[in-house]
Amino acid sequence: MDSNELLWTLGGLALAVVIGIGTMQWSQQRDRKRHQEIRQAVMRMGLAPRDQGTAPDLALFALSQLGNRGAVSWPGVSFAVDGGQVTICEYIAVRQVERRDLENYRSEDQFYRQNRSEDRFYRQTVLLFKAEYLRAPAFYLRPAGIGDKIKQLFHQTAIDFPHHPDFAQAYLLRGNDESQIRQFFTDQKLNMLTRYRGWYVEGNGQRLICYRLGELAAGATAHQFVQEALAIARGLSQL
Repeated sequence: MDSNELLWTLGGLALAVVIGIGTMQWSQQRDRKRHQEIRQAVMRMGLAPRDQGTAPDLALFALSQLGNRGAVSWPGVSFAVDGGQVTICEYIAVRQVERRDLENYRSEDQFYRQNRSEDRFYRQTVLLFKAEYLRAPAFYLRPAGIGDKIKQLFHQTAIDFPHHPDFAQAYLLRGNDESQIRQFFTDQKLNMLTRYRGWYVEGNGQRLICYRLGELAAGATAHQFVQEALAIARGLSQL
């Protein structure tokens, strides 16, 4: 390698480093802005958010099975409401997807398949509601007609409510204990859910989570996320 080639190589490496650092800084700044928007949205509702010190445990929910690996990427903020505790955090899951590229090679005029894989990232803002008085059966609610990628905890057919056709059009509900779920989902709760479309909601004992799969609450959607997710959690926690 002559001196000119060496200079071009070093220059390319230096440019790559500068671009990498700039991208990282931009990403961190964007994340801080989004998190601040969540805090402001909570305060606009007259609530007092405080930084969450440790990441909330979401292992009980089907969301944790979304990918091959996942973790809470932002522990979020917490605040008290209705005698319970709310935490708004962010969860990121990585799902490894195999790509099969069909390629021709001349040996014996045959084909071979080269297996490749790529990582797909799912990032979502999550509202977690916890209360000692909450007695939620284990359930999984998702928008009807949407093919989510979660390896579902529940494999039964959907639990329907014939007297609530609007709910059936909006959501698909599954769970292990149908009797408890029917008792939990009163007419009032079903009507409330019908007003808020496109949500994923899971319950388990004293905990509920609400999220929109693959969506981070930012900008104008931050206030809408807090408002709607909190309304759903409060509505479902009513005795």
